[in-house]
Amino acid sequence: MVGGTSQREILLIIKHQMKIIKITLFILLLVGCNKTNNVLIVTAKSNSVDCHMCPGFIIIEKGIQKDTLKMGSWGSPPNFNQFKANGGDYIAFESSYFSGGINESSLSILSLNEDSYLTPVFDTLISDEQINSLKTTRRILEFRMPDTLLVHNYNETYNSFNENQIRTDSLTELLLIKNSALFSGINEIKVSNLIMPNAGKSVPGALIVSNGIKTDTIYDCSYGRFPDYKRVISGGTDYLLTTCDINGAGNNIRNYFIWSLKNETFMDTLFYKQIYTGEISHVEDAWPYMDKWTQREVSFSINDEKVVFKTDSIFTLVDNDSNGVIDTISIGQKTLKYDLKKR
Repeated sequence: MVGGTSQREILLIIKHQMKIIKITLFILLLVGCNKTNNVLIVTAKSNSVDCHMCPGFIIIEKGIQKDTLKMGSWGSPPNFNQFKANGGDYIAFESSYFSGGINESSLSILSLNEDSYLTPVFDTLISDEQINSLKTTRRILEFRMPDTLLVHNYNETYNSFNENQIRTDSLTELLLIKNSALFSGINEIKVSNLIMPNAGKSVPGALIVSNGIKTDTIYDCSYGRFPDYKRVISGGTDYLLTTCDINGAGNNIRNYFIWSLKNETFMDTLFYKQIYTGEISHVEDAWPYMDKWTQREVSFSINDEKVVFKTDSIFTLVDNDSNGVIDTISIGQKTLKYDLKKR
């Protein structure tokens, strides 16, 4: 007996205190581990091989998880910025690739959130365009966090006498994205268009398509016009159909695209075809000199995983010597079908 307390009682008190200490240490360790697991470290590393198409490396560490992204060129990784939008965490990569005098600029945004970790939420690419041997249209992306993307356009003319590049036309800033729902996580399909002002024949327009957490941009058409589009649900599957006319002195082409709107394959190209809607051709061995002008009216639809084209063609013979129409012939309607699953 020690002061009225038995040795057995003292041992029980010590064991109880040790148990409390162990539980406290376990809780502290668990909290510390959780804090460590939430720490995000992003580092860029150059490639030891610095060839033209060799990427650099972006290393993303979150606790014990480590992921390596291969991005960039000449062995160098792209520039990146972490930012917050609507309570979420994201990382944006801006990169470029230069080849044959043409530069491609791209912007990729990945989610850093638990439920969509490293999932792309936005991805787009623009390219310079060679107009002729002396003139190039330059396009540069600029991302202003969290939701504004600018495209800077200018024409660059090569001076063959002193080998200088002369920058012509004023710098144009175009607001591509101003969508507060971009990172909101709302799974709602939205399509908006972008018309390029003061655009020449070679400048496409754009459609901006989003489903709440993912956004993509479709570039097509000419003279800054954006593609015609419609959303179609067929067989329980969601599709976006786009069409665009490209005019070329009578030889006119229409582009036909089908894009997936499903979450797991959002904006994948499921179908693509070009059809001449207007053609001018010389009639061989004809006298007087004659041209044949073909015009096609085309309807475009999707039904039960089948892509259906219905064309109605009209041939017009033109006498170039007298500028008169000799004959107009309709060959009636023709139906073409393609199996979407096999493409």
